Amino acid sequence: MNMKSNDSSQYNRAKKLLSIDTPEEQYELEKMSLHFAFLSGVEKVMAEKGISRKELAQRVGTSTGYLTQLFRGTKSVSFDMLAKIKTALNVDFNVEVTAK
Repeated sequence: MNMKSNDSSQYNRAKKLLSIDTPEEQYELEKMSLHFAFLSGVEKVMAEKGISRKELAQRVGTSTGYLTQLFRGTKSVSFDMLAKIKTALNVDFNVEVTAK
């Protein structure tokens, strides 16, 4: 088997999987980027404060399983949940809009 040909084939498959071809795909990418950037910050604060997902779930009045779905990206975080997390962690969120 020609390794160079195999590497090229794998590269092309990966490139196709990662390509953004439509406005809908761009929207999904942006949505997930915002989602994970926000929850990454939440996880950082949780670690700094020694708060587990179980404890956060109790503080916001939801299940640990639901929080896990949020952190995995299988559920979208709502403004309602953002407000609950903000209160539960005693933090502020900053949202900034800048022109490109």
